[in-house]
Amino acid sequence: MNKKIILAVFVLLLTSAAFCQDRLRTKGKEPGMMLDLSKFSMGTMNKVEDKKQYLSTIQLEKQRIQNYTLGIVYENAYLFYKRGDFQRAQELAQSILTIDPEFKNARTLADQAHSMGTYGTVSEGEIITAKKSDAQSLYSQGRLIEAQRKYKEVLAIRPNDAEARAWVSRIDKEIAAEYERRGDAAYAGGDQNKALDNWYNALLIRKDDGALVSKITKTEQQVKDADLQQAMKEGAENYTNGKLLASYASFQQALKIQPGEPKAAKFSAQLRNEIGQGYAASGNKAYYAGRYDNAIDNWNEAKNWGYDSATLDASIKRARAAKNAPTPASAAAATTTTTTTSGSTLNPAQPSGHDASYTPPTETFQQTLPTANTGRVSEENKQLSQEAYERGVKAFNDEDYETARKEWTNAKQLDPGNTEAEQGLRKVQEMLEWR
Repeated sequence: MNKKIILAVFVLLLTSAAFCQDRLRTKGKEPGMMLDLSKFSMGTMNKVEDKKQYLSTIQLEKQRIQNYTLGIVYENAYLFYKRGDFQRAQELAQSILTIDPEFKNARTLADQAHSMGTYGTVSEGEIITAKKSDAQSLYSQGRLIEAQRKYKEVLAIRPNDAEARAWVSRIDKEIAAEYERRGDAAYAGGDQNKALDNWYNALLIRKDDGALVSKITKTEQQVKDADLQQAMKEGAENYTNGKLLASYASFQQALKIQPGEPKAAKFSAQLRNEIGQGYAASGNKAYYAGRYDNAIDNWNEAKNWGYDSATLDASIKRARAAKNAPTPASAAAATTTTTTTSGSTLNPAQPSGHDASYTPPTETFQQTLPTANTGRVSEENKQLSQEAYERGVKAFNDEDYETARKEWTNAKQLDPGNTEAEQGLRKVQEMLEWR
């Protein structure tokens, strides 16, 4: 807001108060009108959304204070008008419009004061009659909003005009009924959001309409349930297709729609773990290939997804040392191992934002797990277990989860140390629960 304009308005406000002390309408200090900024601190807000909400609150408070101030200025402009001081009334009304061009009553008062000051032979009564005639003509054409606006112009000049007040109330009811009719039609046609938009417009007029509130509440819940179901469905489909980042985003959206939704929370936690493992393993692969900066980037990303920081910090330290060493570091320095199954779509999400030479892994990665008793498994059983695992992968990709579970159970029985089969069983169980 221009400082010169603000200063001019307040000077005019003070001037008008001096002339109208006996009749100035004062509202007093509205409770909570001034925002106590000492209770807030941008520095303590870590989330972008929190800061946006804070700034939005500040903006709304500023707007409320401005509206309150302009309301006082308008009342004084109207008092000047009623006293016949049309020039001062027009000046104050124009000052309001400089700040808020949408202040309709100020626009009407400015025009009326100008007319009365310039054409003194035109009486207020003649102008009122003309405006009512225009309003009736518009109403007869079905132009309800324009007709109502004309009647409100009459009330801006003559607030106690009973006829104008009655017409404004009547048109309000007709407009509300039309909004509700449009909302009902949209709902019947399956467009719930359009229905809500129209019903809310009706509710702005019929604020105490319990039936309308009930209709809105019921439909909002339907929309919320549909949005939640869609987000959960997208999350499950993306997970099935190996798009873990997209799946995580979908489940996070579900949690925004329904905070605390159990399955969305469970899958989000699992996905954070799997994505973190994927980045950790991608770091390992880059490390083995001698791309130490790339390895460090992946490991730092893994930390962002909740992977064990102590382990990754040690890996990053080794990678930096290897980068600066005169000879390549031993591959034995890696802190985690990788297990590869070529062609599997049970992969973690492919890391993004790396250098052009980096090729995202197509393996399934996991932390080293205890493999007790694996030494007792024959080579033949290991081979059979691997074949069963691969059949399970194919069934899983074909969305035949029952067959996948049977194959992976068989693989685990043949070789208890087959950790890939164990991981697959966990995944297929979750998919079966979701379905």
